[in-house]
Formats: sequence, structure tokens, C-alpha cells
Amino acid sequence: MSRVVVLGLDGLPCSLLRRFIAEGVMPKLGALVAQGDLAAMDTVYPPLSSVSWTTFFTGVNPGKHRIFGFFEAQVDEYGIWFQDLAEVKVPGLWDHAQAHGKRTVSINLPGTYPAPPFNGVMVSGFIATDLAKSVYPKMLMPLVEKVGYMLDVPCDIVREQPEVFWKAVAQSLEARARTMAALLQNEPHDLFIGVFTETDRVQHFFFDAIEEPSHPDHARVMKFYRHVDAIIGHLAALCRPDDELIILADHGFCRIEQELFLNTWLAEQGYLVMKTPEMGAPLKEIDPQRSRAFALDPGRIFLNVRGRQPDGCVDPRDAAKLRDEIAAGLAAMRVRVPWQAEPVCPFTHIMRREEIYAGPWAHLAADLVLHTRDGFEMKGKFNHPALSQLGHLNGMHTFGDAMLYVRGRKWPAGTPRIIDLAPTILSLLGVPVPAEMEGRVLLG
Repeated sequence: MSRVVVLGLDGLPCSLLRRFIAEGVMPKLGALVAQGDLAAMDTVYPPLSSVSWTTFFTGVNPGKHRIFGFFEAQVDEYGIWFQDLAEVKVPGLWDHAQAHGKRTVSINLPGTYPAPPFNGVMVSGFIATDLAKSVYPKMLMPLVEKVGYMLDVPCDIVREQPEVFWKAVAQSLEARARTMAALLQNEPHDLFIGVFTETDRVQHFFFDAIEEPSHPDHARVMKFYRHVDAIIGHLAALCRPDDELIILADHGFCRIEQELFLNTWLAEQGYLVMKTPEMGAPLKEIDPQRSRAFALDPGRIFLNVRGRQPDGCVDPRDAAKLRDEIAAGLAAMRVRVPWQAEPVCPFTHIMRREEIYAGPWAHLAADLVLHTRDGFEMKGKFNHPALSQLGHLNGMHTFGDAMLYVRGRKWPAGTPRIIDLAPTILSLLGVPVPAEMEGRVLLG
């Protein structure tokens, strides 16, 4: 069987890639697209990297793999905890490959921290916090240390120290590329997965510079994408002619026009009461005896149900009615924005969890999952003084328009979904697709 090589460009929209190809910014990817097929792909709700990449490598919905966001509300108190690979409840691609004698190399795939021992090589991706726990086997450490490998770039300094940020982006991108090239050439593998998250970071803070040629950072951002293009071209050239090459993004991206603070609305409507007026107070500062609902990023609303939350005040018999009431209130919400003559409803979908999730862990999902019009970014900050405003980020994730490319083949009719990738990859490897996987095989 042929090897399968998967390269990820986190968050790169299909529409933006097409534009960059047409404008000559990414000629290497343009040449690849001429040899294969490029499609816009749908991701998963919510369109977060932790959820979408986990869906990518498991082939099941969050109700089965159990990752619904970067963090979840604790079950024993009103706090939050970050999830890692230990919380993923189903096998990953590398597990299925190993069970059939196949070897995997995975570099910077989000949701894979800490790196597990298995038949292959892994450097964990976001939100990895300790390089030593991110690398398996340990004998790989000298390579990653030699190239100056970085787990992530420091996004908290973008506005105050932009030069430091851009220097870190260049260093991170180059170190990841050198690591991937070395392993692609020298490490035996049947499945290779390498993800670049720098695209996501740049788009969050500089999407305006991408769209506006007059922006002072426009040339610098275009230089970044030319660098990404050269790296992808180099890695593609290292692949064998018979390798199956797939390049994808885990979600789309668009410009932020307004940030929307859901807990502000819940408080205004009397559903949420805080014990402190401090802006940005933690979840533990809600008043559990008087708060019937609260929101977590991005657009996840939880009812404070007795017997489910630590000090829940909502009678379980009233939960369905309360959920419908909140959903109706959200549907009636209108926000005034500069580009519309009349106030608009920011939401396109207000979904009950059972409408989008199924499986043994679906009951842990938010009661309501919201999806906004492109341009509205939902925030879970508590005690924010305004319902909406424009913040320091200017790029946000989208459910549609994720980029999906394959070399030497054509995608079938219909919109592909990120959940389709795991069964497709296993099929290309000659590994039986487990019955529990929910996606369709896109390529035979």
C-alpha cells in the first residue's frame, strides 16, 4: 500500500487559498492544486481546533470522543479544566494503524498532548505545555532541541511587542518545517501527519492585514504566506510519487466585526447572577443558588441543573422549558452593527446538544450550542460591561470553508466534512474502517 502524508495548515480557508493562488502569493500550492483537487470542507460544532482536530483523528463526533472545547466546566465545583489526549475516549488514527502493523509519525497535531507511547513518533500539538512530555520517543529530543522547536508562539505579546511575535512565528515555522522534513525523509512511516498552527495565529491577529493591501502589515503577512507556501512545496517534493498527499485546514476563517459577550446577555435577562462585579471573574464566582445558566467559550450555554452541576438550582423537570425559553430569547436578540441599517440577530443556528451530538458522552455537552453569522465572535467572559464590541482579535473561526486538497485524485460530489478524513485515511492505508467511525470514505 502507498504511504499517506497529511499536512495541516490550521485554519486556512479554502477561499483565501484560492485567492492567494490566483494572486501568485502561493505558487507551490497552486502547482499542487493543478495536479489534484481542492474543495471547501465543513468542520464540526464548535469550530475549535481542539474539537475539529480530535474529530479528524478519531472519525467520530464529540459525543463519542468527548472533546467539546478547549476546556470544560468541572463536575465537582464551578471551575474549568483543560482537556488533553487522556480525555479522548476513542482510539486515534495511530492506534488503528498500529493495530494493523502500520507506523505513524505525527508532528504538532492539536489535541495529542501528552504524547503517548506507540509504534511511531509524535511531537504533541496545542495545547501542549511541556516539551519533554510532548515528545515520543525521548531519543527524538536532541533533534527538536537542535532546531529550536517551539510548542507555540507567544500570542499574548502581539500588540505590545509585534516584532518579538513575528520573530517567534518565523522561528516556530522554520523549526517545525525542519523537524517534519527530517522525519519525512529519514523516519520509517506509513502515515505521516504534520500540522502548522502558525497560520491560525497570524489570522487571529492580522486578518485585516490580509484583506487590506493598504494595511501597514500587509507586506509582512504576504511574506509569511509565501514562506508557508515554500515549506509546503518542499515537503511535497520530499514525498514519493506514489504517496497519497492530503493537505487540509481544520476550520475556516473570517474577519471579526463584533465580539458578542453571552454572559452579559444572560445576566441582563436574569439567568446569571455573579457574586462579584469584577470584569473577567472566573466561573467559580457565579452565584449557584440564583444562576440558572452560564456560557463558556465559544457559544456554549449550560443550564445550572440540580444534581448535574455542583450546586444547581434548576429543577431537572424544568430544564427543557428553560432551555427553550433561553433559545427563544437568543433568537429574538438584535445587535446594532455598523455595516447594517437595522439591528441583526447574530445567530444562524441555535442548537440543542442532541441535534448535533450522539454517543456515550453527549450528555456532558452544553445544553445549547450557538453558531453565529460570520463576523460575530462569541465570548464567555463574565461581567463584561457591553453586550458587543470590537476587541483586539480581528480573525475568527468558521464552520465552513475549511481547505481540503488531495494530489492526483478528485473529491466526490458533495461537501466533505472533517469527520470523513479518518475513515478515508485508513482506507488509503489498507486498514479496515471501524464500524464506529461516522464519516464516509471519500477516496477508494
